[in-house]
Amino acid sequence: MKKPKPHLTRHFKKNKGNNFLKLILLPSIGLVSIGLGFYGLQHLPWHWQLFIKWLFRQGDVTSIPEKFYPELNYLCYTQNGKGLVSSYEASQELAYSLGKFKCQLSEDKNYWIIHDTYTFSHPDEASPGSLLAIVLVSIVGVDYSYNIDAIIPILK
Repeated sequence: MKKPKPHLTRHFKKNKGNNFLKLILLPSIGLVSIGLGFYGLQHLPWHWQLFIKWLFRQGDVTSIPEKFYPELNYLCYTQNGKGLVSSYEASQELAYSLGKFKCQLSEDKNYWIIHDTYTFSHPDEASPGSLLAIVLVSIVGVDYSYNIDAIIPILK
């Protein structure tokens, strides 16, 4: 006996509600995924946020997270005569983010002006981050940089 071929009209009538569910479910999953991805990016350590900003060739940075203000205030007070802060025992996240940076006192003496350039001369400079960072820098190249120009209040 031959098995009868199924009619497509019966199939579509049977799964009519299922198509609507797919139509709603797929965009919802996409929006939730985008939201979770954005949330995850916001809660990465600052040096990874800077690295991702460098990786996607975004613009200059004009702010520094507030959790670094006390440490940066201390470091700015220990700057050399040229305003350069280097060779310090700082938090690992701050050391990866800024490294050597320039620190100046504002004219009204209420703020520190912090300046740094975020770039890589060669892929091995990304080694404090991880092996993934080295691979990404090797793929993208080292021909891009951006400035970190931020103002932080002097804490007393």
